[in-house]
Amino acid sequence: MKYLFKSTVLMGCLISAAMSSMANPAERSAVIDDPAWVLHLDVDALRKSAVGAYILTELHKPEKELQFFVLKAALGSDLRTALHGITVYGASPSPDDGVALVYADINTERLMALAKQAEDYRATAHGKHQVSSWIDAKRREKEGGQPRTYSAIYKDQMVVFAQREERLTRALDVLDGSTPSLAKGAAFPKFGAGEPGIVQAAARQIDVPADNPTAAVFKQARLIGLEVRESGQNLLANLSLETKSQEAAPLVADVARGIIAIIALQPDNSDAVKLAQSLSVQQTGTIIGVKLKIPADDVVAAIKADAAKKAVKDASAK
Repeated sequence: MKYLFKSTVLMGCLISAAMSSMANPAERSAVIDDPAWVLHLDVDALRKSAVGAYILTELHKPEKELQFFVLKAALGSDLRTALHGITVYGASPSPDDGVALVYADINTERLMALAKQAEDYRATAHGKHQVSSWIDAKRREKEGGQPRTYSAIYKDQMVVFAQREERLTRALDVLDGSTPSLAKGAAFPKFGAGEPGIVQAAARQIDVPADNPTAAVFKQARLIGLEVRESGQNLLANLSLETKSQEAAPLVADVARGIIAIIALQPDNSDAVKLAQSLSVQQTGTIIGVKLKIPADDVVAAIKADAAKKAVKDASAK
């Protein structure tokens, strides 16, 4: 899931073209009716936030201009204002079952010309849609074999990616309305509902390594939800966990409080202490809520400090 999301963000940036300034909230009708997990990033909302504004400032620095100039010459758009939203979901925790929806105003001719230059490019038909595929060299280096990436352009407004052809074709059927979507399903009722935010996510099957400190918490969770937004110059995040039983709820809440306490026990790390002080845990029945409220400027300052440390480290390595 993590690998798919990172790859999707990169791929979306490379293929997206200029769009209007309207936000791109999560759409339940674009997701299969029975996902194991789903995540939506509203890039427009991020762009309008304090954190997003800082990222844009960094991307407009002189050392970045040449990269974006080259990409603009190839794709005809400034990618710093191009991407509107990304939805990723999976029918199971396995990355192979993942699907990515990249919202963009597509220049089909240019995109297809780029795709045809990929290794072992192939094209097949699925109804009225053309499915393109190619060998993913980066995945081959990591996984071995001849892994393929499958893609299709949907109504010149979206590019759909998957690592399995059957997942891609089902995604197209959902978008066409010929296969049930999450809009008609009962799963994850809060996803795509309520006040739009920067990030919305939900999961009911979490694959967490046993040695991960949070593994015990996630194993007791039946449903997990996440919302991130910016309001009143604060970054707000709400992580909710619904436990499998009433008995497990107070135990999970205590574990969550313990994790926060461990984060706070870092006197030489002011950012960690500030983060811990901004977190709170509440329990209502089988629902555990972990809430974060922190000034957006503090988040930006932490990002700047981390970037400065990385720059010093890179300079020392050279």
